[in-house]
Amino acid sequence: MTRQSLDRVKLGVASLDRGIAKTLGDPYTSVVGTDRAHAVVGTDRAHAGCAQRLEAMTHSAMGSEELRLEALAQMRATVGFDTWAWPVADPDSLLYAGALSDMAPHVLASLRRYFLLQESGADLNPRSLSAFAPRSTAVLSRLTAGDPARSSAWDECLRPHGVGDVMATACREGSGCWGWVIFHRMSGERPFNANEARFMGSLAASLGALARRAYCVAPCADTAPEPPPPGVVIIDEALREAGWTPAARAWLERLTPAQRLILPGIVGRALGQPEQRATASVRLRTKDGTWAMLDGAMLEGGSERLVAITLRAASSDEVLDILGRAHCLTPRETQIVRHLVNGLTTQQTAGELHIAPFTVKHHLKAIFSKVGVSTRGELVSALTGRSSDVKTPV
Repeated sequence: MTRQSLDRVKLGVASLDRGIAKTLGDPYTSVVGTDRAHAVVGTDRAHAGCAQRLEAMTHSAMGSEELRLEALAQMRATVGFDTWAWPVADPDSLLYAGALSDMAPHVLASLRRYFLLQESGADLNPRSLSAFAPRSTAVLSRLTAGDPARSSAWDECLRPHGVGDVMATACREGSGCWGWVIFHRMSGERPFNANEARFMGSLAASLGALARRAYCVAPCADTAPEPPPPGVVIIDEALREAGWTPAARAWLERLTPAQRLILPGIVGRALGQPEQRATASVRLRTKDGTWAMLDGAMLEGGSERLVAITLRAASSDEVLDILGRAHCLTPRETQIVRHLVNGLTTQQTAGELHIAPFTVKHHLKAIFSKVGVSTRGELVSALTGRSSDVKTPV
């Protein structure tokens, strides 16, 4: 994350603690026990109140980070946990594209192998399982029948930091899975139970809407720097960089610390199960606002297991695909935007789609409303990640 984002996360952590104290007086909660972090035990009324507040947040005009931090405060007051992470993901590959977290930077930096193991397909992974589970939530202690050491990622990477249990909830709605809310309880605390898992699973759609909004931000400024040319970095299975091009180094400098943890995940996918190797790619917005595509592939012909990761500017179509989904555009609306991106007029677009010009204008008004823009130039910029000279209003 950027320095500004890190500062906001620190403020958010403080707000979570304040949120617990504030919510203790809320009629939807009750206090049981003495442990501060887990003092508020969710009742049915507490769960209903939290769910209603999160659903209301999906209609708020607040920024994505502020909304997610407030949602975390509500969930912590209802469920109780020690540390948390809220990564967003590319809905096509389900690879991380960035994250909010209250884990210390040195802890995050030590988790490179954790991401490798989690994406290899050979380890128990609550995050991946929750993306497809009927209830959208998976708990490590339940997946391992109370023996979390059955997970290599937990045993090698989380246990040394005192993590006892993990609960992952997919941020999943009709347009796809946009990330996860991940809660940790430390060793010695009680594991997450089935009631808590069911409650978190019931929030999946609201969490999906909140995570999806991480992509619905203002387009890059016209002064955004030109992206570097494509670059390649070679990484071995021990996560050592075996070589790179100068352009790759320029791309890596544009990634936030949280985004750099994506590289071990890509390596894990590329070296993992054969059916997963085709999904070793992710679209993300770098810290300067540039849209990038990272693609990983295992190299053949040598004695070492090496992965080549290509870093390049994402194409307009690649960006439009993810941002169109993020803004909930219909297939027809996405078609119309593609024609506008290619420079077609209303009349030409109508001809290509065999519909009336009035129908195109009607769709454009709906698109403008969803994206929050008022001109075609702003629309193209917002949905392709690049500036546009098109200024024609509806």
